[in-house]
Amino acid sequence: MYSHNSQVTANIADIKARVESANSQDELVSIIQDVENHTGPLDYDDTPYRIYCWLHLSMVVLMLLEFFLAYRLGSMGIIFLPVSWFIGFSSLWLPAVSLYVLWTLLDDRNIRLPLPEGSKKPWVRGLVSVGLGIGLWFLPVWHFSYWEYFSTLSRFVGGYDASFGLGIHALVVGGLLWFWLRKRAKWRDPVSEQIFIMDALFNNQLKPVKCDGEAMAKQLGEDFREFIRGNDIRRIKNLYEGSFAGSDHSFQYQMYCFHYVRKRTETYTDSKGNTRTRTVRDHYYRHGFLLDFPYAKGLSLDADRSIKFSGEKYRGTSNEFNREFKVRAHDTMNAARLLTPAVEERLVAFAKAFKSPVVEITPNGRLCLAVTDDLLAIKRKHGLENPKEFAEEIAGHTELQKVQDMLDLIHDLMRFSDNNFTTPYKPVTA
Repeated sequence: MYSHNSQVTANIADIKARVESANSQDELVSIIQDVENHTGPLDYDDTPYRIYCWLHLSMVVLMLLEFFLAYRLGSMGIIFLPVSWFIGFSSLWLPAVSLYVLWTLLDDRNIRLPLPEGSKKPWVRGLVSVGLGIGLWFLPVWHFSYWEYFSTLSRFVGGYDASFGLGIHALVVGGLLWFWLRKRAKWRDPVSEQIFIMDALFNNQLKPVKCDGEAMAKQLGEDFREFIRGNDIRRIKNLYEGSFAGSDHSFQYQMYCFHYVRKRTETYTDSKGNTRTRTVRDHYYRHGFLLDFPYAKGLSLDADRSIKFSGEKYRGTSNEFNREFKVRAHDTMNAARLLTPAVEERLVAFAKAFKSPVVEITPNGRLCLAVTDDLLAIKRKHGLENPKEFAEEIAGHTELQKVQDMLDLIHDLMRFSDNNFTTPYKPVTA
């Protein structure tokens, strides 16, 4: 028979698997409705873990209080004796409580110990754990080993006695447990976010594509300078495929999120006044589109200034355009044919609405349009904690406005390059 928490884990895993395999908005709505009416448990009973967590954090607080009373006020006060007992006898109660929590954790993970069936009952675990604590009272070697461990830990971190080591241990264990428990209690948040993003992708006809992120970034770097950024990790974090049908042109495209890292060394002064060096990694993201563009070749339009492009310099007819973009071309005639006054005006409006745009067209007619803006940065109003409202939200249409604006720009570049300059363009919205 599964424990309550193991059933919760299995139910959550099933929900996540269904979300991963969903192929339509209707399937996502159905999953949310099933969560609302779920017959099995979906919330963990983490009472033993919470008590264990707060026992550790309480030790930290009490030890700080003890230090304050004894060393700051010059008086230990009446609270010192019970605090001293609580900490001093931790060599008995802490192993006993730890055994109970570990036993519960193994049961939650369906790891069965070779023990009688009755040992699964909480009160049996409690009696055995209390028996352990009583038994340790008669083992002097245990008390020596217990405090020697914390003395060693204290010396390792620059402390002064075993109590300091116990405080560090309690802070680390209690802190890690607090974050773990918070993550378990809020499991609905990341699943809700995944459902919301998948719904937005479905609404905008975008299909996630699996790829070897580092290999693809390396391959793209052979064609586009846009992907020669940073000096450490370069990878395609997310990749999507889609199609666009405009009034004059239709095209297939890939949308991506590019992750790159700049590694640097910095100096700092440690607590003892010594100058040290350390390696720092700064993480950055760029987002954009890849597609065939047969209307120009060997051309770059750069409003980012953080990378260098090859080719001859070219200046457009608009001063405002020249302030926004630096143009390089293998053949300036290609730049002149593409950058008509209408295109320059369109690109200026785009540069005002997006951060650090780059348009790069390879000699074989592949286009990369990249920006710093997160194209999937949309906010949901509800989540699985309010399944009825969330289902209604998902059933609606989520517009990826930044995605649409960039696709509109690509379409306008195509139709302007196709000598159709009469149709006015739609202004880009921020």
